[in-house]
Amino acid sequence: MADLTTLSDLKLYLGVTSSDTDDFYSMLITQASNIIENELGSGVLAADYSETYNGDGTTTMMLDNYPVLEVYRATDSVENSMYITNTNTDNTHATVQVTDSKIVLKKARAGTWITSDIIRSDYSTLSAVETAINAYGDWSCVVTSTYEDYPVTEILESTGKNARANNVYVCVPSRCETDYKIENVNRAVLYNSNCWNCGHKNIFISYRAGYETIPNAIQSLCQELVKVLYDKSKVSAAYNKEEIGDYSYSTGNLWQAASAGSSLKDLSPTLYIKLMPYIRLLSA
Repeated sequence: MADLTTLSDLKLYLGVTSSDTDDFYSMLITQASNIIENELGSGVLAADYSETYNGDGTTTMMLDNYPVLEVYRATDSVENSMYITNTNTDNTHATVQVTDSKIVLKKARAGTWITSDIIRSDYSTLSAVETAINAYGDWSCVVTSTYEDYPVTEILESTGKNARANNVYVCVPSRCETDYKIENVNRAVLYNSNCWNCGHKNIFISYRAGYETIPNAIQSLCQELVKVLYDKSKVSAAYNKEEIGDYSYSTGNLWQAASAGSSLKDLSPTLYIKLMPYIRLLSA
């Protein structure tokens, strides 16, 4: 997450010239920015994303981040890029699992399990992964020649599969793009007239989303929220409501919000209303 305003702009807004509390204000900027982005459910500043989704056979696909600036690639089919086998039949069990961060090789003999992790970030290409797996001795990895220089980042996740004297195929997204179009930029919806193929983690989308320049309204809202947080920091956590006769005053649920998801609506309904134009509608 990125800070949604600068310290200098915040101090200008607050009319503060001293640097005595700069560290505290910087901390509040980060906290306020996190609260806003949690409310939006998306990063504000533009960034590149590569994500996989489950296909459900419908014509639309909603991406995790918005607004969509550009789609680099979208495919809903996969190709076998390499296969992994445990060649030692003395092992009673052997499995291969692919997670978002590693390839997990497990084998068992006489009730004892041995796990070897291939950390994806340690390697750039599939050929490098092939060399690392083959170095374990009773594990064999073969990469299809056309995928030797393929990036490890595109290996798709898969559940643990039997590798004992059996080839476990590791997949990557198809090189062919799916016929799609961006149906709604602000809701980050991609439309595929042929429907997105059903499957588990079979849809691969790489795209850019967010704002290249943080909107002035969100920068101002962040500054206002910092002031709210600062003012409430001067009030005891045990004190949140005062009643004198017909008069009542509430400080809001700062401490509850900060510890349980940091809800902007709890902190300041007024600021939440100001943010609403930037919140994605989940239904048409």
